Amino acid sequence: MIDDEQKAILNSDGKTDNLFTPAGEADIDQILTRFVTRKVDALQYLIESDTVIDQRLKVNYLFGLENLLRHFRSNWNQRTGEKKVFYTSLPSIISAYEQCMAVDRRNASIEPVIADLNYDAGLTVLASTIFANNAGYRPSFDRMILKYCALNPSRNLQTLTAYPDVYFADSLIRVIAKRNPKELYDYAQAGTNWVH
Repeated sequence: MIDDEQKAILNSDGKTDNLFTPAGEADIDQILTRFVTRKVDALQYLIESDTVIDQRLKVNYLFGLENLLRHFRSNWNQRTGEKKVFYTSLPSIISAYEQCMAVDRRNASIEPVIADLNYDAGLTVLASTIFANNAGYRPSFDRMILKYCALNPSRNLQTLTAYPDVYFADSLIRVIAKRNPKELYDYAQAGTNWVH
C-alpha cells in the first residue's frame, strides 16, 4: 500500500512517469522525487528490518507511513483550505515522521519534533494517526490549530467552533473581542455552542 501511494504521488503532478515535478524546477523536483521514492523506501526498509520492535508496532508504523503519504497526496495540490499541504514541505514531513517514530519508540513526547514544523507539515505528520496515543499528540495538535489561527485570523471563530476544547480558546476569544467585538457578537448570535 505504501508503494501504491508512492506511485500515486508520482502521478499526481499530472504526468504518468517516475518523477514528482510539481515545482517545474529541476533541482527542487529532483529532491522531491528522491524523497517520494528513495527516502520512503529507506524508511520502509528501516521499519521492516528493525529487530528490536515487535511485528505489531512495525505494522502500525508502516500503516502510519501510508496514511501520511495519502494525506500528502490528497492535499498537496489544493489551492486553499485548512488541509492544504505545500509540496515543498515533503522533505520535512518525511524526516519528522522518522524522528517521531524514534521518539515514540522511547515512549517520549513527539511534541518537540512537531513544534518546529510549519502548520501543513505538522498536520500531515499528525494525520498519520499512529501517534494518537503518544503523550505529545494532543499538545501538538493544539499547537497546529494555533498556528492555523495565526495564519488565518479571519477564520478564528470558525476554527474555535470546530475545536472548542483547545487550551487557548479563552485567550483567542479575548483577542477577537478586543479586535472586532461586532464579529464576536454576530457569531455568538448565530448560535455557536462555545459562547455561554
